[in-house]
Amino acid sequence: MIAGIRVDGCMKWGPVDCGAPAANHWCRSQGFERAVEWNTERVHPTIFQDPQSSVKVCDYFFCGAFSHIACQ
Repeated sequence: MIAGIRVDGCMKWGPVDCGAPAANHWCRSQGFERAVEWNTERVHPTIFQDPQSSVKVCDYFFCGAFSHIACQ
């Protein structure tokens, strides 16, 4: 979570850099090398990790957040 909001499965609005790129970014931000496993689910709101994203929070029915990320 970031600021109490679940992390979106994409790096930024678009969708851009979804799945592995977003999971790997999260793991690196936590001091790990990479993500080895992750799952997402449709929930909202979610928050994007990319500070350059034109939209910071996704609060629509199609938003998807990580439910699980395993880092290595």
